[in-house]
Amino acid sequence: MSPASGRIWLLIVDDHPVVHDGLRAAFGQEPDVEVVGEAGNGAEAVERVGDLAVDVVLAHGPAGRSRPHPAEYQAQRPCRPHDI
Repeated sequence: MSPASGRIWLLIVDDHPVVHDGLRAAFGQEPDVEVVGEAGNGAEAVERVGDLAVDVVLAHGPAGRSRPHPAEYQAQRPCRPHDI
């Protein structure tokens, strides 16, 4: 959460640009959420989590080839992963 704004910082992970566009537009309407980054694959997402102080990683699909296991994110930034 951004200390200055109190908003939830979100990272969107998907390999389809249209999904990024749609989610960015949808979350752009939410006053408590700010999309602070996007990634096109799991490796890029893990790197972005290390670079950004994200609160939530929204990733499509099962952990595996295109989406890392939540523990890989945790190695970059301590968190309590929830796989929904």
